[in-house]
Amino acid sequence: MSKKKKGGFFKKFLNKKHSDSSSSSSKLKTKNCIIIGAHTPVGRQLAKMVVQEMNHVGLVSESGENIDSLMRELNQIKNNNQILVPAEYNVEDGISSAEQLVNTITEEISEIHIFFFVLEQPMHSKFSDITNVPKVTKRLMDINYLSGVYCTQILLPHLRKTKGNICVLSAISSETHREHVSIYCAARCALHGFLETVKIEESDINVTVILDTNTQKQIVNADGGFDDVDVSDLNESAESTAQKLLNRAKK
Repeated sequence: MSKKKKGGFFKKFLNKKHSDSSSSSSKLKTKNCIIIGAHTPVGRQLAKMVVQEMNHVGLVSESGENIDSLMRELNQIKNNNQILVPAEYNVEDGISSAEQLVNTITEEISEIHIFFFVLEQPMHSKFSDITNVPKVTKRLMDINYLSGVYCTQILLPHLRKTKGNICVLSAISSETHREHVSIYCAARCALHGFLETVKIEESDINVTVILDTNTQKQIVNADGGFDDVDVSDLNESAESTAQKLLNRAKK
């Protein structure tokens, strides 16, 4: 009687796991995506990953943010057949800007399979210390809530056709309700509620929110201006977050 080889089950398990991983990566090779917030630390890291794992990519930065250096870096690692389309989102123009940027991208990329939304604006101030509540509220709601709603509305017809994915980044503090983030929490909770409803209404579209550590370079202060954040250890955290988003898109 022949002896059973030891570790046969584990070899099969590991081989299957490797096969599933390879299959997921190969499926992504035929898919196109759009990244809203490509200028952010997470957006930049995510862009470098998807260019190597996916097909065509739309890269959207907030108006006034420069992604020329990112485009140069991506053009060096992309293959000859890949299309990279830069576009801008103007917060002040809202829905019309969302429509324009999607039109710009879909003129060159016919199908959108995955919508990454990593645009985010954190704050750090006690509510009682805010000296300009309307200015702070408008900035935080425009970026953290309304921009997500507008871009989702314009992209829904494209995602319905491909039965695509919506992958959204949000900070852990949006759910844990820590101090100094009152209006940020309100904006993000509104976005989460909106996305949960979209998830129910659009059964063919996969909607995911990833909660992770904030990696933005600037935060809104009490008077509605901006304070810089120490970015010395930002890249490692941003890379880890970007990998989580990409992993979720593979499912």
